[in-house]
Amino acid sequence: IDISPGPAILSGMETWLPIRLFPNCQVSDLGRVKGPKGIKSQHLSRGYRRVTLCRNGRSYVRSVHLLTARALLRS
Repeated sequence: IDISPGPAILSGMETWLPIRLFPNCQVSDLGRVKGPKGIKSQHLSRGYRRVTLCRNGRSYVRSVHLLTARALLRS
């Protein structure tokens, strides 16, 4: 997958935005996350989802709704 950081990428009706601190990953305005490898995802009990992202050999767990909000507020 070719994911270049930068301005929003429009894909039909879905807008993909870069995730700050994770330059090879993107989050969409619909709450989907994509990256160069498979991203581990978990559903939490209250309907929220979190993903495990990797950077410099370390794993970081992040809530998808917060990634989406931060990306949209920066654009």
